Amino acid sequence: MNNIKLDFTDCNYIMEVYEYVKKQFKLPDYCGNNLDALWDFLRDECPSDAKIDIDGIKYLNNKFDGHGDEIKKIFEDLPKEYGNEKIKVIIHS
Repeated sequence: MNNIKLDFTDCNYIMEVYEYVKKQFKLPDYCGNNLDALWDFLRDECPSDAKIDIDGIKYLNNKFDGHGDEIKKIFEDLPKEYGNEKIKVIIHS
């Protein structure tokens, strides 16, 4: 199983969020820095056996006007998109 840990607590700029996710998922540099690009690449490139453990979503909402909810929804929808139960997403905050 591919364990991927995301902790957004220390992200102070929205571009930091995208760069951090790209680094953790080893996405290519040309992946766009927006929600649509993030969804497209995660949908297409996320390991089918990933366990994604996420902290700090509430901090994103506080810093970026609800952007955390949008990112949270992307990760919540990811296992549904694959239609299997191999991808696990655990959101702590």
